[in-house]
Amino acid sequence: MPNQAGARGKTDRRDARQLARLARSGARPVVSVPPVHEEARRDLPRARADAISARKDAPCRLKAFVLHHDLRYPGRAPGGPAPLRWLADVVWPPPPPPIVFPEDVRAGQAPTARLPRLAHALHEPVPAWRLSPVVEALQALRGVPCTGAVTLRAARGARPRCAPPRALRPCLGLPPSEDSSGAPRRQGARTNAGHTQARRVLVAGAGASR
Repeated sequence: MPNQAGARGKTDRRDARQLARLARSGARPVVSVPPVHEEARRDLPRARADAISARKDAPCRLKAFVLHHDLRYPGRAPGGPAPLRWLADVVWPPPPPPIVFPEDVRAGQAPTARLPRLAHALHEPVPAWRLSPVVEALQALRGVPCTGAVTLRAARGARPRCAPPRALRPCLGLPPSEDSSGAPRRQGARTNAGHTQARRVLVAGAGASR
């Protein structure tokens, strides 16, 4: 909420008056509080994104642990089951490495086991969802699977917020940043504002459609 310079008094009456002015002038967008079942659908893509992030971080931690003990895999591919089989035959010094290594391996396998369960939880209630036709229509686009369609629809929320098609791009952080003065236009990378999971799914779908 914009505040006037030097204004340090904050009360409910002043905040309500300021919100009324902003609403009357149209300076604030209309938002809607999602119901409980819609918020639960948003929690599933967030949990899936956390599992994907954890699956990416676990091999890095395991590799750092191995390099800390000056062990280097002689093969070419650093990832996959072959390095794990090689590490299983390594004779470690006294504790704690024999204890830490299995824990790091299990930490990398746990997110992989979570992803199918979360994907099943995302797909199962779609036929009974009132917006299932929208999900099916989104899957008609190249590179958009069922998981991506459900994530996009759950992230969009109420229709008034992104009613025009052009209003959906700022909600996902797709417009480029800009620092222009005068006639020349200087544009930079994407703003990356808005819903992170929906933007990642959309960008991944665009890359898969190629």
